[in-house]
Amino acid sequence: MAKYKKILVYVIILLVFFDNLWIDFLKLPTAIRYLNDVLIFISLIACRKQIRQLVNMNVAKAILFFSVMLLPGLVIHGGAFLLILWAFRNIYRFFAFYFICVFLLDKADVIRIFDIFCMIYYLNLVFCLIEYFILGKTRDYLGGIFGISKGCNSYLNIYLCIVLLYVIYKYLKEKVSVGYMIFILCSAMLIAGLAELKIAFIEIILIIGCIWVMNRNSKSMRTIAVTGVAVIAIGLLVLMMIAPRHFRVMINPMNLLEYANTEDGGYSLSRLHAFSSINDLIFHDNLLMNLFGLGFGNCEYAAVSFLQSPFYHEYGQYHYRWFMHQTLFLETGYAGLFSYIGILATVLNDAWKCRKQQKDEWIHEIVLIMCLLAVMNIWYDASLRSENAYIIWFVLAASAIVSDRRKDDDKCRNL
Repeated sequence: MAKYKKILVYVIILLVFFDNLWIDFLKLPTAIRYLNDVLIFISLIACRKQIRQLVNMNVAKAILFFSVMLLPGLVIHGGAFLLILWAFRNIYRFFAFYFICVFLLDKADVIRIFDIFCMIYYLNLVFCLIEYFILGKTRDYLGGIFGISKGCNSYLNIYLCIVLLYVIYKYLKEKVSVGYMIFILCSAMLIAGLAELKIAFIEIILIIGCIWVMNRNSKSMRTIAVTGVAVIAIGLLVLMMIAPRHFRVMINPMNLLEYANTEDGGYSLSRLHAFSSINDLIFHDNLLMNLFGLGFGNCEYAAVSFLQSPFYHEYGQYHYRWFMHQTLFLETGYAGLFSYIGILATVLNDAWKCRKQQKDEWIHEIVLIMCLLAVMNIWYDASLRSENAYIIWFVLAASAIVSDRRKDDDKCRNL
C-alpha cells in the first residue's frame, strides 16, 4: 500500500513537468493544472495517520507562526471568504506537499526523482532548441518542456538550478563522469543564454560558491570551479550574440543594479524598491499596513472573476502578482513576508543540523543551497506561488526524508 501512496507524489511532480506543455502544444484546457489540487487532497488522506507527527516538526511550528502573522491583517481589514480560501490554496498547498513528501517518500525515492529530473533534461534541451531556432521563442516565452506561454522560463530557471545542483554533487561524490557534468553545465548555460535568464548566471555562481565553502577540501572542487567559470563564459557569449543589451547588464554591476530597480517594461514596481513604492502608493506610511498588510486574500487574482479582488481591479496594472515578495507584502506586510522567509530559514537550519550529524550525506547540502535559491526567487518572480513551487518544496523536503525521521535519531527527529 505504501508503494501506491508514493505514486501520488511522482504524478504530482510529473504533472508540473508536462501540464504546461500539454496546454500550449496540445491545447488542453488550463483546468488540468488543478489536478494537482485533487492529488494533494488524496495524498493528505493517504498519510493522515502521520499528521500527528506535525506537533514535533520545526517546519510545522514555523508555518504555524506564519499563519498567526496573517491574523492581524484579517482582523483589521476583514476579507471575503472565497478570496481568503483562494489565497490559502495558493500558499498552503505547497506546505502540504512538503509534509506529504516527508511522510511518504524515503531516500531511494529522493534519488529516483532526482534521476528523473536528469532523464527529462535531454527532452527539455531538445524542446528549448526547437522553441528558439524553429519557433523563434525567447525570454519569457522559452520554457522547454514547460511550454511557450509568458512566464514559462521561471519554471525553466528553477528546474535548471535543481539539475545543476544534483549533477555537480554527483560528480563531487564520483557518481558521474566529468564529461557528463561538463555537458550538463554547458547546455544549461546555453539554455540560460537563449532564454535570457540573467538570474541563472547569478545562481550558478551562488551554487558553485556554496559547494566550494562546504567541500573546499575535495580534490574535485578545482575541476568544478574551472568548469563553472568556463560555462558562465559560454552562457555570457550566447547572451552577447542574441541579446547584447542584456549582456551589457550582466557584465556591469551598476547596470545590473539599475535593472533590478527598473520600473519599465511592465515592471511597475521594481524588485528592490517595491516596499517603499507600495508604501508611497498604497500604505501611505500607515504602520499597521506596513506591519500586517491589507489582509490575507485581499489582493488575490484568478482567471475567474469571482476570485478577483477589488484591490486587483484597482491596482492590477502594477503587476504586483508577478513577484512573490510584492504580493506577500501587500497582503501580509513585513510580518507575513519575514515569517514566510522564516519557514525557509527553519528548513535550512534543520538541514544544517542534520548535515553535521550525517557528514557524508550530501543531499542535506543540496537542501541548504536550495533554501538560499528559494529566498532569492521570492524577489525574482512568483515561482513560490505557481505550480513550479511543487518541485522547490520537494527538494526542500529531501533533507528531512533522508535523515529518516522514523528512526530514533534524537538530533534529527525534530525535522
